[in-house]
Amino acid sequence: MNFSSPLGQSLYPVRPEGLASLAVRESRPPDTPKPRLLDRVREALRTRHYSRRTEQAYVAWIRRFKYAVVQVGLAKRASPHTLRYCFATHLLEDGHDIRTVQELMGNRDVTTTMIYTHVLNRGPVGVRSPADRMFGA
Repeated sequence: MNFSSPLGQSLYPVRPEGLASLAVRESRPPDTPKPRLLDRVREALRTRHYSRRTEQAYVAWIRRFKYAVVQVGLAKRASPHTLRYCFATHLLEDGHDIRTVQELMGNRDVTTTMIYTHVLNRGPVGVRSPADRMFGA
């Protein structure tokens, strides 16, 4: 029996001594290279029984995104998930409520959404008094 996840990790702990000793075991040999992004996406979509057309659409979108990143000349690595982070961060920077952002992002717990607040350290300058809003300052 093969008890591994679609991403090649064991679903069961290596040692049954307790929760503190849980470890993830790779099911592929150590000498094999890590699967590429598009291969992992294809495998995940096939595991979830998506159609070939959906798979092709996902892969084509990721390829276009990666091509655009190269064409723009971004120094940092970027993935389609980067757009998700940017969207949430900009919503919070624009002053939207964290619960609203949580709902838009589809997060179950607000602590997951709070990850995006780490860049919002504005200090005392970022706080506006209610009186400032009344007088239009």
